[in-house]
Amino acid sequence: AADGGDGARPVSNSSWQPVASGKKGRRPAAAAAAAAAAARAEDYRLLPTLGFKVVNGVEPILPLIRSGHKSIELRRQGARLSDGTVMDRLQPGDRFVGEPLASSLTYKCVMQVTGPVEFYESHGAAWEAHGARAVPRSLGPIRSAAEAQRFYERSFYDGRVLVHEPVLAIPVAMVGWVEK
Repeated sequence: AADGGDGARPVSNSSWQPVASGKKGRRPAAAAAAAAAAARAEDYRLLPTLGFKVVNGVEPILPLIRSGHKSIELRRQGARLSDGTVMDRLQPGDRFVGEPLASSLTYKCVMQVTGPVEFYESHGAAWEAHGARAVPRSLGPIRSAAEAQRFYERSFYDGRVLVHEPVLAIPVAMVGWVEK
């Protein structure tokens, strides 16, 4: 079993840049870089969205994906994006926008699926396979699959016990960050 952190380290963020905001006074190189970032991120308004729960006024997951400390997003099997796409069928290269489920938080994270979706019998089993890439240490100390399962139930499912709820492990990377 993984200890929840073997070999976990942030990935390079050199491939992403904020989506252009259209501010005046940009140097030509900066404008070109912003245009390239916008092209890589596509027009985020056309992409399907996925909500991220706010816990105690904070949305903890998207900033961890942005920093590269979290590269595996865990969702229950059968979860859907805003356009109805079943996440089980996501393929490498597919993109979607993560957004906090609170109107006071206005940032969005454009994500790309970086590998095949994997299926596990529980959040704890997914944690055993992916460790800190799925549940970074900054979210709390997780030392076992049972602790990982309880963490997800408590933090994201209002304490409901998720017995026999299959889980998807979706490899993701941020390709754009939008702040309004």
